[in-house]
Amino acid sequence: MTNGQSFAQPPVAFVEPLAEPSEEVEQKNKRVAKQLIIASLKERGVGRSHQDFAALWSQIYRSLKFSLRDKIGRRVFAPKELKAESDKHANFYCSSTV
Repeated sequence: MTNGQSFAQPPVAFVEPLAEPSEEVEQKNKRVAKQLIIASLKERGVGRSHQDFAALWSQIYRSLKFSLRDKIGRRVFAPKELKAESDKHANFYCSSTV
């Protein structure tokens, strides 16, 4: 760069390699995600007796699994992480008028 200015190089982030997929880890994450999706829907006024519950729950579950497809079997997610993910998907599929 001119005038004695230079751009500092950003530090290289170390990314820990993902573990090998584990059926046990995947099942644990899915089990927790299922319950958190139910809670997310309930927070939006969509309880189990709501006419759209089954369709919304199914769509959000499939969407969440797809978004985490490369990671869901490789590490145990904290419930807080899965809750944030389920809320993100519930916000997408549930209008505020449901």
